[in-house]
Amino acid sequence: MNCPVCRADNPEGRASCIVCRGALGLVRAVRERAGIGGLLTEGLRRTFKFLLVALFGGVVTLLYFRFAAPEAGQAPSRLALLAVLCGGLAAGGALGLIGPALIGLFRDLILKLRANSLSRRVRSGLDRAIHAGRKGEAAPGGQSRLGTALYLKGERERACAVLDQAVKESSQDPLPLHNRAVVHASQGRFPQALEGFQEALALGGDGPLAQANIALTQASKGPPEEALEACRKAWEATRTRPDLLNTLVVCLAEAGHNEEALARLQSGLAEDPEDPGLLINLGVLRLRQGDLNGACQAFLSACPLEPVAGWAYHNAGICHLLQGRLARARNLFLTLLHEQPNHSPALGQLALLCRATGQSRRALEALREAAHHSPTDFEIRHNFGLLLLEAGKEEEALVEAERAAELRLDYHDALVNLSAAAHLCRRYNSALEQSRKAAALFPESAPARYNLALSLDALERYEEAIEQLAWLTERYPGFAAAWNNLGALRLITGQTAEAAGALMYAGNLEPGRPEIRTNLAIVHYLSGDGAAALQELDGLQKSGLDSSPALDIMGHVNADAKRYKEAIAAWSKLTAREPTNVEVLTNLGVAYYRDGQSDAAIEYFRKVTLLLSRSVVAHNNLALAYAKNKLLAEATQHMGRVVEMQPDNPVVHSNMGLIFFFRGNTEQAMEHWREVTRLSPAYARRREATRLSTYDDSEMAVFPANRRKRVLRLPPQFAPAHHEPRFSLRPPRFTPLLPWPDLAEIWALQGKLESLNRRLRRG
Repeated sequence: MNCPVCRADNPEGRASCIVCRGALGLVRAVRERAGIGGLLTEGLRRTFKFLLVALFGGVVTLLYFRFAAPEAGQAPSRLALLAVLCGGLAAGGALGLIGPALIGLFRDLILKLRANSLSRRVRSGLDRAIHAGRKGEAAPGGQSRLGTALYLKGERERACAVLDQAVKESSQDPLPLHNRAVVHASQGRFPQALEGFQEALALGGDGPLAQANIALTQASKGPPEEALEACRKAWEATRTRPDLLNTLVVCLAEAGHNEEALARLQSGLAEDPEDPGLLINLGVLRLRQGDLNGACQAFLSACPLEPVAGWAYHNAGICHLLQGRLARARNLFLTLLHEQPNHSPALGQLALLCRATGQSRRALEALREAAHHSPTDFEIRHNFGLLLLEAGKEEEALVEAERAAELRLDYHDALVNLSAAAHLCRRYNSALEQSRKAAALFPESAPARYNLALSLDALERYEEAIEQLAWLTERYPGFAAAWNNLGALRLITGQTAEAAGALMYAGNLEPGRPEIRTNLAIVHYLSGDGAAALQELDGLQKSGLDSSPALDIMGHVNADAKRYKEAIAAWSKLTAREPTNVEVLTNLGVAYYRDGQSDAAIEYFRKVTLLLSRSVVAHNNLALAYAKNKLLAEATQHMGRVVEMQPDNPVVHSNMGLIFFFRGNTEQAMEHWREVTRLSPAYARRREATRLSTYDDSEMAVFPANRRKRVLRLPPQFAPAHHEPRFSLRPPRFTPLLPWPDLAEIWALQGKLESLNRRLRRG
């Protein structure tokens, strides 16, 4: 499928591709209506209206003095006229700025007085109801009435105890069953609440009301499929509750029925266009479909309608973040955190803003704090693990990736990051298991296949890794990392020509990638084109990107061309990075030996013998270097060990004979030379002319370029950071059965009081 944002191929089958979910800068024009900007615009609009009124008054005054009373329009009076006009304009401006504030204060005062009046009426009504309920507790239905009144007052434990007793006494009465379930639901005891509502419904309780409560209960804690079915039934029975509509929309969206959810949202907004919950959820659905413009408009429309800054600000901040408008996103997140300091999702997104501006340490601290406050929030855990991976803290990242994977089983991004973290921690079997699982669940996922190939490569299962990478490069020809790693593995398995083709393709895709340039230099060198290899290596060196493999290949290219000083310079620099690499130490010693610097050669060969005490190469090279410096006793000691380990090597016997000859031990020398003749007559005849003048150092070993160690693989793929828009759901308001007029009135008054309080918080 194609990504709805950028129209690129989307192998994951998700709402948008990895690039669009992870990159900052999906530039789409969005109308700016941020909360503070909206308030400022409204204030300027009112000021302009008052100024127009003042200007109109000034013009009327001017016309009066000009035509109705021309004798008053003399020079001294004109100053007074100007003063009146300026005063009118100033008064208009002041009224434009102060008037709205005064009107707002007056409105808030009226709302507070109404709220206080309603609150007093609710309290007094409840006190009377509880008092009357205690008097008539023994009467039929008395305990149900008392328990319901206690619930409305907020005394849930006492209400539950009273209603329990009412259920025991009247087990077939749906009223106490229903109202006890309401109390259970308000306490978060959803299984007991669901059972109570279902029993009350079966006994003939209020069907629509019970169905609505069942829907809200299952949406709060039940499986999504059951919650969706319950919400459908409840909405069909009761179409007058916006909270139920909002719950139905969220259940539809979570179940993947986006088109139906959008249709129901639009019908709800047609009746109440200023419902912030519906606007927020409309924005979430649009964002999931890739419509950033529509999503941002919906969120920004909901911002001034929220009683307290919440998901509208959070989701609008995400939209700005995805569009690269970092300052506006930061303002929205800070506004939300100012009102809700422990709002972990906003804190987590603010951390990603820090990451985008290069403040990685601050971003990690913020995400660590967010994860502490919300340990079960997948988005926060996932992003925290990603930032740890980017910071090189692999062990800690592995722990976070495992926690994220536990929160969302079989989730693509969690599996990708878990396999990447396990690979970087060298837990290759675990990485293989997770990447296999991801590739099986998401067979078109490029990151899953790529990480699988890396795990197989690490376990030296090269043919299987090559098979995965070949599939990737065929399916996604623009995947440079896959081309590079394919070339590296073909080099390791000896397929030099095929490796050259893959690496050249990777180099064309990403010409500035140093790992690819280094691998190209290796393949040029192994193909016998030293000039092309040096051209690549010189470019890397000028850019300051001379990696260890690049230095090693530079040493080999120069040594093969007998430019020993250049080889010595490259390998010397490499030994500072790899002081115990016997291959590099040996090659550096040989370069010094060939350059006539036997003392330096001895120093490096001695280091090799200390690291590899039984190495034929180390003792042979050291003996020849000692012999060249006429340190014959030391040369005899080390060459003797070589003879013990390689008794059938004619070159070794020839050199040993020459050492004895120069030490004056002709008999021993002849014994070794006779052994040379026995082992290889042809070699003996070739050496007869020079055996008394030079040593044969053709057996001085130079280690070839280590393909397996020196070719560079690009690192595992990480899933991108998550910017998840959140649905808005008010805390459910479970409705009790209220056959008593006074309690029904109190319930209605409580609803009005909540509405007034929301208006007051909204300002």
